[in-house]
Amino acid sequence: MRTRQKSVDHRALAIRNGTKPKTDAEKQYATWISGKDVPLEYEIAFSTYEDFKRREKLESLLIGSCPDDVFEHALSFPTKSIDVYKALFFDTSVLHTDIDKLVFAQNYYINTVGKDVPPVDNYVLRGLNQGYQVLLLSYCNLVPTQAEALNILKRVFAGAIFKATSVQFTGMGTNIDKRAIEHCQLALKILETMDDLKSDSEDNATAYVHFVSVLKDTGSIPKDFTPEKIV
Repeated sequence: MRTRQKSVDHRALAIRNGTKPKTDAEKQYATWISGKDVPLEYEIAFSTYEDFKRREKLESLLIGSCPDDVFEHALSFPTKSIDVYKALFFDTSVLHTDIDKLVFAQNYYINTVGKDVPPVDNYVLRGLNQGYQVLLLSYCNLVPTQAEALNILKRVFAGAIFKATSVQFTGMGTNIDKRAIEHCQLALKILETMDDLKSDSEDNATAYVHFVSVLKDTGSIPKDFTPEKIV
């Protein structure tokens, strides 16, 4: 008999539907939804799930494979709270394939708030496709290290170039143009950051110079481009 795929928050939904809690996280959640106080690390996880804006940002970072220590050190989100959140609300083991993850990200807003959003506003899809570092830059202007920035730049430019070249343009007001422009703006911002940091490592500096040269040779950025020309 074919079974329906579980949602990532199936454990929390089961507790809300009356299933007897077994794990410590489940017991604390049952206590919390009954209106009683729980330790702060649990409160942070539970209240984040109930607040869509916080939930959206956290889950977009999780689907983008953000390490636990980054939540702790960069965002002051306790590691214990992350563990509780993933155990109850974000069980990615139900997403068996990359296709499952893609469909989850594409349908995220329909399934959580009942309406879809344009791809440019789908932060969960952006986290999946571009990685957590891009989101940290967008959310709170946290600048990645140069080695990370080089990889981000490659992904963002690849996405922008694909979007800009794989469509028959119908005018400057189309969504595809706006998305491509946004990707390019973000890529150029990271490029500027890399230029500021390129003295950190001779190897990374060499990779940086080579990558920019390739972009110029392929026409992806202007021949006379320098970060100082960014407006």
